[in-house]
Formats: sequence, C-alpha cells, structure tokens
Amino acid sequence: MVWLLFLSCAEPVPPIVTRWAADQAAVVEELRAMSAEERAVALQALARAYPGDTTKICELAPTTASRADCTRINERPHLRDNHGQSPPPSERTRASPGPATDRLPVPEALSVTLVAGERPDCTDETCLAERARHAAMNRDWAGVLGACRAISAEKWQEDCYFQSAEAATRKNGASVYTEASQLCSLAAAWRAQCQAHLANELNTDPDGAVPAIERTWSHTPQFMTQFLDLYWSEHAMAVFGGRARPSREAIADRYFRMERAMSVPKEVRSVRPLWPKDEPGEERFPAMRFRAVGRRAYDEDPAIDQRICALEAEATRSSPDRAVFEVGLGDPVPVVRWTATRLLVHFAPSSPALLALADDPDSRVAARARSARTLAP
Repeated sequence: MVWLLFLSCAEPVPPIVTRWAADQAAVVEELRAMSAEERAVALQALARAYPGDTTKICELAPTTASRADCTRINERPHLRDNHGQSPPPSERTRASPGPATDRLPVPEALSVTLVAGERPDCTDETCLAERARHAAMNRDWAGVLGACRAISAEKWQEDCYFQSAEAATRKNGASVYTEASQLCSLAAAWRAQCQAHLANELNTDPDGAVPAIERTWSHTPQFMTQFLDLYWSEHAMAVFGGRARPSREAIADRYFRMERAMSVPKEVRSVRPLWPKDEPGEERFPAMRFRAVGRRAYDEDPAIDQRICALEAEATRSSPDRAVFEVGLGDPVPVVRWTATRLLVHFAPSSPALLALADDPDSRVAARARSARTLAP
C-alpha cells in the first residue's frame, strides 16, 4: 500500500521509476507481480516519468481507466521536454517576410479573464485533469480553472490547461478559441505547442477559425500573421487528407504546393525542425511555416517554389533519397540550391556533391556546405 502514497506527494520518486532506466524487463516482471491497485499507481508513475517511452507497458494496466490514463500520457510528446524551458524567442526583424525561427513566438501577455471556481471534490491529479477536460467541453471555464489549480505540481497543472484547451476546441470549435487561447497562456512553457494543437483542431473550419484568430490576436498583429500562416498550413493538410474542402478564396497556393508534394507517394510523413533559425544572410529568403514545427523558404514564382517543395517533402520521408537533394544542388536558382544544401547537410553530410559547394558563388549556399565538413565522418 506504500505505492498509494507516492503520487499524492511531490517527493520522493518511486523506486520503480529509478529502476526503469536500468532494466526495463525486470520492471515489467515486477509490475506483473503487483496487486492490481499497486500496478495502476506504478504505471501512472512510470508514464509520468517517461512519457512516450512507456506505451507498451500500458497493456499491463488492470482497468480500462488506468490503461486510458497511461496511454493518454504517452500520447503527449511535449511532456518529454524539460519543463520550464525558455519560451520561444521574440521574433527578430527579417529583411524578407516570414518567421525568423521554427518556434512559434506566442506572446505571454494574453489577458486571462477567466475566473476560477471551486475546487472539485477529488484530490488525485488524474481525477482533477479529467474534471477539467469535462468542464472545458461544457464551456465551464470556472470549473476548468478550479480543477487545474488544485493540481499542485506545476508541470501537470500546466498540462491540465493544455488538455482543457484542446478538449474545449475539439467539442465546440472556433466559438471558444479565445477562451481556449487563454488556457494555452496558462500552459506557460507549452503555450506554443498548445496553440499549434488548436490550429490543428480547427483546420477544417477556416470560415470560423480565421475570424476568431483575428479577434483574439488583433492586439499583436505580428503574431496574428504568423499564426494564420501556421493555420493555413494546417488547413492545407486537412484538405489533402480528405477532411476539408479547400478555402481557395483565402489560402495562398504555396500552402497547397507544399502539401501536394508531401502527399506523393502516400506514406507516413514526419515534419522535423530542419531550419531552426536564420544563419547570416538567410533572413533575405522569404519564409513560411508548414505544419507545426516546419519552416521553409518560398518563392513567388510557382515553378521555383514547386522545386523547393519537392525537396522539403523528400525530407519528411522516413528514408529520404539523397539523390533528390543532389539534383537540387545543381539548380540555377540560389534559394533552391540553398534548400537542397541545407537539407543534405542533415541527411548525407559526406556527400561529395555537397562538399563541392563550399565555394558556391552564393555565400549562404557556401556556408551551409562548409558546415557539413564538421559533420562528415
């Protein structure tokens, strides 16, 4: 029964959590030998300590509720990040349009007008988070704040706000975007991820989402522009996923070009942050977001932009073909050649064709090619 004390207090760390990193197989056998009550508590402790890495042991959960809780925590990859990480940097002024980093610079100063209600009649963090989600779906903002504030651990309190913002938007759509954004602000360290999730939740309803975004962020036009950029990217993804009709009146073709390139061939794609910040001179390339963590250069000439999209789309495949990037190295247009160079540095830094561009006439291409020398074996 000593297990039941661990999750009600901040300290100490349950011993099984410490043992997991050293011998996972032994921990699994230890879990199997526990009583159902002890195993449920141990699984929750492990999932909270190793979110995303303990999915397989969720099948050992003794009840449907504990299995759902274990699975839910493992499906929230942001929990693996160090809590309290520095917020996204303020955007620097660029010589060309677009974001200066791959991180969404969500302002800290969104006024929170929601008022907390009474604390629910439960003390367990899982119960409190569940109460908050149900309150959010019912637009009971006082209930959300009352439940989340009752969670003492800062990390889990902020994730409670994050989950509640998602639940409210999933159930009620764009009509609660402003309130959900206030909850995202309370998610603090994860407010950028929270806003990205809201964009995804609303990606099939531009007629409702865009006015709501504009109303909510009218006081911060720079962020509003960037968030709409992200939103239209998410909408294009929904269109090519067959979940929405295209809003051709408002969405720029460059969003469709990117998603079209990523849809052939049909396969699971993984968008990675492969352009985290501008290196010297790269601020002169117009930039745009795609999906939640991607950033790419774009060109107003559709033919040039299509070549950029083909390269960026190849980089989202599980096993990118270096030959595709090497063809791009010979492109006469600097922004295409630079894109191919930047991506090939990630996937094949020892490529002779890449290293040969160290003397490219475009200084941005040359600098990226020279950076491969420090990575090549």
